[in-house]
Amino acid sequence: MNYKIKEGYWIWGKFDKKSTIILNKIYAEVNHNLLGPKFDIHLTISGPVPNPYTNKNALDLFNQIGLTINSIDLIPKKYCYTEKFFESLFIEINLDKKLKDFKYNIDKKFNVEKKFFNPHISLYYGKKSSNVKKNVISKLSKLPAKLKLVKLCYVHIDKKINNWIVINDVYLK
Repeated sequence: MNYKIKEGYWIWGKFDKKSTIILNKIYAEVNHNLLGPKFDIHLTISGPVPNPYTNKNALDLFNQIGLTINSIDLIPKKYCYTEKFFESLFIEINLDKKLKDFKYNIDKKFNVEKKFFNPHISLYYGKKSSNVKKNVISKLSKLPAKLKLVKLCYVHIDKKINNWIVINDVYLK
């Protein structure tokens, strides 16, 4: 995600029921110790994408994705942390060929320029010391072998006020 952009529209991926239950449990474990802003568990896939209120074609393109792109299994690698507010503590996802192709197909629909992609599932947004985050990670549940991404969301993001609004969503084939 481009952290210089404070407001815009992005494509998030969401998970099947089983994966969501597991991820929400981990998210709750993290936020029991680190109190950050509340957000839906997701994988940011693409963006910025067009404003659907000024580009009437954007939501039609988005809805077509559900008819043409299959759901995908993701492989969690490990828990990680950085000093960045919006990548403070997260699950790193393996960037395999399937995920690269998945992202490429979505980016292509919206003419999103190719850039660095660090697939991850955020668990905490905020500023805490590395030692605090390491301590929290040491107590977290074991990661599942795989997660199933089954839905995409067109999301308006306003980082100035920590606000995320899902405009539309679509289930994948």
